Amino acid sequence: MSLSPPARCQLQKPTLYESVRLRILAPFLTGLHPKKSKGLNTFDFKKKRAKDLESFLSIAKQNFINRNMTIETVLFSLFSSIALISGLMVIRAKNPIHSVLFLILVFCNVSGLLVLLGVEFFAMIFLVVYVGAIAVLFLFVVMMLNIKIAEMQENVLRYLPVGGMVGLIFLLEIFLVIENDLIPVFQLTDSTAHSALNFEMFVNKIQSIPNIEAIGQILYTHSFYFFILASLILLVAMIGAIVLTMHKTTLVKRQEVFKQNAIDFAKTIHKVRSAQE
Repeated sequence: MSLSPPARCQLQKPTLYESVRLRILAPFLTGLHPKKSKGLNTFDFKKKRAKDLESFLSIAKQNFINRNMTIETVLFSLFSSIALISGLMVIRAKNPIHSVLFLILVFCNVSGLLVLLGVEFFAMIFLVVYVGAIAVLFLFVVMMLNIKIAEMQENVLRYLPVGGMVGLIFLLEIFLVIENDLIPVFQLTDSTAHSALNFEMFVNKIQSIPNIEAIGQILYTHSFYFFILASLILLVAMIGAIVLTMHKTTLVKRQEVFKQNAIDFAKTIHKVRSAQE
């Protein structure tokens, strides 16, 4: 059904920006192309594209422009995306050293997520323990063992069924948490709470004291005895490790420099008279 000439004149002429967006987005929104559309004249086709474009722009404005896209949301999306990609590369990399390096990248991005959540102390502990100790230990062990890539691929294929089953269960759990509307039993929270666009810094709204400062105040004031007890335990562990590694054997001759320097040579050297004297 075509419009009458007066109705055509009532249409507002689009601007240059709208015309460019109309030309680019219209084939993807309607699934039609001016050269491939059949049964529609040029005006009806442009009218259909204009309606689709208007609805698309309104949805985009509601979902993106009106949302609170803060720097925390952008960093949250960035850290989580890099962590997921690095986690996939840990199991996809053929070289074990590259896998360990991607694992270190995962730990660093997870520490960034912990900083965004307001738990800076746990983020620093995560970096010190996992990146500074465990990941570096993995890296040195892999470099010293000289693991062959062919043997590693055979071991991966051997444990592939068990790993696939564990991964399937993990994906099923994630699906049940995100899409909890399918099963009423798992409807624990609102579905909008799982959206990254609704990410909110609740820690900053509850208190203004940083996490590290709060832990320091509690640790050095009310719970100082726990801090002293932990230091004593670490001291005993350090002394015990030193004592256990000090093995003295009587079969091996050693030169004790300290005792040699402490000897008084005036008392140890004696003059012996010969028989001729």
